[in-house]
Amino acid sequence: MTETAVQGREYQGVSIPPPGTYELDSVHTVVGFVARHMLSKVRGQFTEFAGTIEVGDSPQDRVSRSRSRPRASRRTPRSGTST
Repeated sequence: MTETAVQGREYQGVSIPPPGTYELDSVHTVVGFVARHMLSKVRGQFTEFAGTIEVGDSPQDRVSRSRSRPRASRRTPRSGTST
């Protein structure tokens, strides 16, 4: 039996997935941030989050996304724990 993978599309040299709604996989995704203050940068990430990305039929379609994250899931190097 032969299995075929769903083919993506190419737009301006970038491969994009077929139209549909995709759920973020929290095991393989990182949601991070950088905050600047004076001369320093504080980097951090959210340890708990959920979200989806909706890909349209045409590359010119607007991308729709939704996300949620608990406020307590924010972590920075100085905090050592969630804050």
